[in-house]
Amino acid sequence: MKTLPMAGLFLLLWFPQVALGQDQEDPLVPRYSETALEGILHELGYADVTVREPSESGTGSLRFMLEGNNVTLYNYSDGDLQLWWGVRHEGCTFEIVNEWNQTKRLSRAYLDEEGDPILEADLLANAGINKEMIQEFISVFSLSRGQYRAFLMERCG
Repeated sequence: MKTLPMAGLFLLLWFPQVALGQDQEDPLVPRYSETALEGILHELGYADVTVREPSESGTGSLRFMLEGNNVTLYNYSDGDLQLWWGVRHEGCTFEIVNEWNQTKRLSRAYLDEEGDPILEADLLANAGINKEMIQEFISVFSLSRGQYRAFLMERCG
């Protein structure tokens, strides 16, 4: 009876990815370089990826087309990723944007310095990230972006 639990403990200690069901083909990593992210975006079918070198703060970025819209993927020095989309749209107020934030999850909205509505979302890399997580992150952001655009058209005119 004790052999089975001991065998499981052995597997967990010596082969944690296998024991926990992690995909060996797409392992978790603490951070991706801009070059690696560019490759992942191309693998996922996104064309016209523009890489910007990291700023003084260590944040790099990549710009790509998502359903006909320019989206920026920020790559922070701690491994976290952030997707950003903005649109020039007059007539939005802080109250309207706050309504989005009060009723939606997985993204946040604000008005930039010029009063244009912005949408952002974050993927935290604390426990590691992989290509599959990035793909899902972009997919969820794409849905949020579409809903946000419709929300702006309805509420801001």
